[in-house]
Amino acid sequence: MSVQIQNILQWNCRSAVSKKTEIIYMLNKYNASLFAISETWLKPDSIFKINGFSCLRDDRSDGYGGAAILIRNTVSYYPLSLPLFNDFSVVAAQVNNTCIVSIYIPSPSSSVLQQFNNLLSILPRPFLILGDFNCHHTSWGCTISSYCGDILLDIFDEHNICILNSGSPTRRTGPKENLSAIDLSICTPNLASSFTWRTLPSSYGSDHFPILISSTHPCRSPGLPKQPRLKYKFGADGLWDRFRTLVEFKLSNLQNSLSDNLIDYNNTFTNAIIQAADETFPLKNSANGRIPSPPWWDKECSQIVKVRKEQWRA
Repeated sequence: MSVQIQNILQWNCRSAVSKKTEIIYMLNKYNASLFAISETWLKPDSIFKINGFSCLRDDRSDGYGGAAILIRNTVSYYPLSLPLFNDFSVVAAQVNNTCIVSIYIPSPSSSVLQQFNNLLSILPRPFLILGDFNCHHTSWGCTISSYCGDILLDIFDEHNICILNSGSPTRRTGPKENLSAIDLSICTPNLASSFTWRTLPSSYGSDHFPILISSTHPCRSPGLPKQPRLKYKFGADGLWDRFRTLVEFKLSNLQNSLSDNLIDYNNTFTNAIIQAADETFPLKNSANGRIPSPPWWDKECSQIVKVRKEQWRA
């Protein structure tokens, strides 16, 4: 993997539209370059965009299931063309030298897992596959092993695939229910030592815990962050009058030094406006490449999220 890819997120979100705010929050908090999402619940004509990211999708016509990969715009990639699989959703992209796959298998069976076996045979290596397989096995953290879990484990052995899961549950279950770890992160052997794997402490409104996959290689210093679209806070009263006065003062002092050259005049005029703005309006905080929260988010929303986390911990 390129050192550009430091953090990767994986999550069965159960509706990407209703969890868009949570997706943005996690992208910001964990500075992820990739986000593999299952159960997107998007129809082919649905619009779903995250500022600063490309979105590759495999949608179902009924608006359920589905898989997607969010890829930060600073990361080079190209989408991979895959055969149509009617029984599960899958989308893949070649990111640098690695094939990244997001998959959702809603109803595993021996025939469905044979299709997955066929998929493994055509994927370029090395690959990293992230998704909800709905297969239970004690090898990756479930309390029990199911028939389909046994088949899936045999497929992993056949293709010499490594499981990154630590054994932690990936799905939130009740106190009397069996532990469930049906969200799997698997890869070819040459990538296994390149990542650390852990679930996040909150399920963020889904019944699945997000997963953070981090590169064990040090990341190069990132490039300069993008500046916010609006640099100044314009809302304060009385500042516009001060701004206008400063612009007039600065231009009057520069009149004698202005030349007839149109380029020089434009540069001088522009500099006067920028200097007056810098001296008048307070600056917004640097964006640091972060995705802005939706405009309707307020303290009440934050408080409700806090209460939800406390209830889950209880």
